[in-house]
Amino acid sequence: MNAPSTNRALRRGLSAACAWLVAGWGVWSAPAQNLAPNPSFEAGVTSPEPWTPFGSGAWENFGRSGNRCVSVPGEKWVTRGWSAPLNIPVQQGYWVRFWASASNALTGYIYGGISTASRDFRRASQRWSDFAYAAWVPPGEPPQFRAVSSDTIGPIYFDDAEVLPLVEVRRQVGGYELGEGESLREGTYRFQAPFASFGGNCARPLHAANTPFNTYRWYFNPGSVVIYRHELAGQPFSNAVVGFQIQNYNNLANTTLLVEAGTDGTNWSPVGSVAQFTAGSFPVPAELLPAPVLFVRLRSTNAGQFSLSGYSFTAQVPDSATEVAGETHYFGRLHPGDEVRVVDVSVTSTGRVATLAVPNPTASPRLFTAEAVTTLLSLDRARLVQTTVPPFATNFVALPLPTAGAGENTTVLTVRDGTSTNVVFQQIHRFTVHFLADDSFGERLPAPPECAVWTCSGDYKVGRTRGLPVATNTAVRLTLARNEYEPFQLVLRPPATLSNVWVSLGDFVSVTNPAVGFSATNVTIDRVEYVPVSIPDPGNFAAALGDHPDPLPPLTAPFTAPGGTNSPLWFTVYAPKDIPAGEYAATITVQHAGGSFTVPLVVRVFDFALTDVSHTRTAYGLMPPEDWHGLQWATPEQVRQVWDLYLRNMARHRASPYYPQLYSPVQYTYDAGTDTFTHHFGPFSAVMDEYLEEYHFNSFRDLSFYTGLPAIPGVDPLAPGGLALNPEYRRLYPRLMQPVFQHFRERGWMGT
Repeated sequence: MNAPSTNRALRRGLSAACAWLVAGWGVWSAPAQNLAPNPSFEAGVTSPEPWTPFGSGAWENFGRSGNRCVSVPGEKWVTRGWSAPLNIPVQQGYWVRFWASASNALTGYIYGGISTASRDFRRASQRWSDFAYAAWVPPGEPPQFRAVSSDTIGPIYFDDAEVLPLVEVRRQVGGYELGEGESLREGTYRFQAPFASFGGNCARPLHAANTPFNTYRWYFNPGSVVIYRHELAGQPFSNAVVGFQIQNYNNLANTTLLVEAGTDGTNWSPVGSVAQFTAGSFPVPAELLPAPVLFVRLRSTNAGQFSLSGYSFTAQVPDSATEVAGETHYFGRLHPGDEVRVVDVSVTSTGRVATLAVPNPTASPRLFTAEAVTTLLSLDRARLVQTTVPPFATNFVALPLPTAGAGENTTVLTVRDGTSTNVVFQQIHRFTVHFLADDSFGERLPAPPECAVWTCSGDYKVGRTRGLPVATNTAVRLTLARNEYEPFQLVLRPPATLSNVWVSLGDFVSVTNPAVGFSATNVTIDRVEYVPVSIPDPGNFAAALGDHPDPLPPLTAPFTAPGGTNSPLWFTVYAPKDIPAGEYAATITVQHAGGSFTVPLVVRVFDFALTDVSHTRTAYGLMPPEDWHGLQWATPEQVRQVWDLYLRNMARHRASPYYPQLYSPVQYTYDAGTDTFTHHFGPFSAVMDEYLEEYHFNSFRDLSFYTGLPAIPGVDPLAPGGLALNPEYRRLYPRLMQPVFQHFRERGWMGT
């Protein structure tokens, strides 16, 4: 996006992004705290005042939540949007959100929010989606709310702008309060500014700034200043080091960044200056240390613009025993009442929990109802807790925050006076749910006190510590056709460890005709095991620290189910071809050292059978790393056995690998002297007869596992430069492939 212009005013004195207000107790009808003007674009005569388009735009006769929204026509290399002035105090934090959708956006991106503390986002989709972030707004040029589309083909629609006062809830351990980006470990305090996080430029150490921020960087122009104030509950800092990273996109050759430090925020000592290079660090002058408070000032006197995309501060402190990583949870204030406070957000063995301090300043006991409603796309889930607060007392209420699926979840926390609709507290919160913590799926089953039991389908990965589901059922229920395999998961979650656990299944009996049924031998039971991930892949959206469910070893011996965690079992049910349609019941028995219990299973079989051969052609990549199975020391026969287990599993699920012959490919040689190929199809034909006739795979690649051209010994496929085929390879390729295709036709694997 275009860099904002210079801010010329510097105001100091920020100590926190949001301070608690002191007011008398009262009951409100939840008036809106949204500070954006005409946020849903409903008001206006000929335009949605005070919004104005830049470029071109339209006031539409439909909307996400009301009857109107605004739009801009998308165009390659063109930026268009809408803006409106914001009458908001600066030098404080806000929770910002707007909604967007696109009719056919294949390129580009959108950005917006508060103009002096804005955010870039991905391009909009056809579904209305919200784009949210937290921001600390610097003084200087008057802030505006902007919703902008850039480099997008097709119209973009905007609706429901929000600017809410921000409340930051930080982690407190002992006498310390540490926010996002801060940590204390082995006597070292660290702060790494979390510019790319939801909070952007918000940070506990931020003291003052007079320059705009966008997405992950402060913009520096002539006179720009950013000041951080570092303190840790009186711990004196020593051996302090300041680190930085700049983007010198204008190729400035002279000094671009001046770094200074002080102990009072008024008097400054030079620390270092940066010229041209993009990253580095400077020690804080020894004469300023030790000090319980250190101010670091970053400023520019350069005539050109650059940006600060990284800032860090490291120092030694006397406390070498405490180990804590800071956290900040960002809430937008939807209701003006602030007697009720969020004092903590934590992830427990039962899920994410917000702790609310609920006071009662009256002389009579009062009942309060606290509710959390979480939404993701069209799904919402709710949790409710009631508490009676004694006179002149405060209760601390643990309110579970339900998840609505893996991804960006938005929850609204509401506290009402009694069971009435009188709202005394309401705030909005955004949090990311990884699939390991997603508790939005599954059904809890009847179970004894010693072990909670729940179930879910096979397309979910069950995190080891995710909470119990809210939904319930009386039995595990499964539907499938004849001649079909269908999995489900049965999850044990005992409060205390169960030892010597064994799970078995009885035969299936028709619920309408006890004389009809099928054997439990049509079911396999596997354990779901976990792989610890300590270094997530940054390029994988599903990557996260923790235990990931993946291996499915057969259940062959009793096992231990640890207390307070999930122990899933994977059942795969096969419905024989010849059984009558209808419902069949079976009993799952769970035995353990302290007793046993049963779980009912009901299977509905449809009145049709799947054919042995799947007519939907598939081709999936399959290449299990050998070191995952310890096969780097295995014999070739052992490697083939593991490979065959994978193929059998794919066959049961009617999926074809694109190179099942990995360990028995077509063999061929080329004799350059006689200019002839010799093909050997024996082992290849033997395995492919099995894979195509018994496993019923319906596709495969010819000579290469990869998509490239098959190798011809001594001949490079590409000409020099790599942009065209080598003429010699082009001559030989038909002679290599014609016998292969002829063999495929003779075996009936390829049409004429």
